[in-house]
Amino acid sequence: AVVSTQSTGTVEKEIKSYSEVVGDQNSEMGSARVQETVQEAVKSAIQEDDRSRNVIICGLVESEKEQIDSKVAELFARLGENTRISASRIGVTKSGSVPCRPVKCTLSNPSIVHQILLKSRRL
Repeated sequence: AVVSTQSTGTVEKEIKSYSEVVGDQNSEMGSARVQETVQEAVKSAIQEDDRSRNVIICGLVESEKEQIDSKVAELFARLGENTRISASRIGVTKSGSVPCRPVKCTLSNPSIVHQILLKSRRL
């Protein structure tokens, strides 16, 4: 019982609230660090959200002056998904081979990406 009360007292002394920690630091230096940390966290969350809206399609044969957005929209229509997309080829073309670069598609919603991935076996 004595050990329990001593450890509880120690834990209570060592726990500080967020405002106490920020208040203890230099006001300008502490707030600058906090601001940088918050900015990094927000940037990371935004990047993660952006990536969740992307689908990479491999195997679509490339042609000159192709309309990749319409080609991908037609592919998604075969799956029963009619949605607004932004598509572009990624990578460099290799001379002397059949051009078949991957296509990066950005959709409006991560749930649509999930539905397309579930239905992709039908292709």
